[in-house]
Amino acid sequence: MVKNRQKTNKQNRNNFWTTLKRKTKVLRIWPYQNYPMSDALSTIQSKIISLALPAGLLGLGIAIGYCFGSKFSRPDRFNKKIQCDQKKVKDIMFKDEVGEKKSFCRCWLSEKWPYCDGSHSKWNKLTGDNLGPVVVRERDTKVDI
Repeated sequence: MVKNRQKTNKQNRNNFWTTLKRKTKVLRIWPYQNYPMSDALSTIQSKIISLALPAGLLGLGIAIGYCFGSKFSRPDRFNKKIQCDQKKVKDIMFKDEVGEKKSFCRCWLSEKWPYCDGSHSKWNKLTGDNLGPVVVRERDTKVDI
């Protein structure tokens, strides 16, 4: 009785491994299992996987690098042409120099900087921004806003 159990256990183990081998072979190349070129197709599939996996990892690495780079990099400089050699750009004007009314540039795009020449309107149309000049004038009793 014990010998018969051992024998059936061995047979069951052998049957298990043989069926597992058959199933894995079928699963590996399932759509082409009945064709004589099935082994060649499995090598083609493995080559495709061996090329696709590194390409996918490279793409993932580039995406992660781009995200970290854009998060930790310094933003681009806005003022690219006016007194770039100085640490901080500043101009001092006195009230008597201003006269009646003057418009001062805030967009750094004006050719007549520090005075506004309307360059911001082109920028506003391009980007949808609402940038405008600083208008300095003498105080009136009537203020139009």
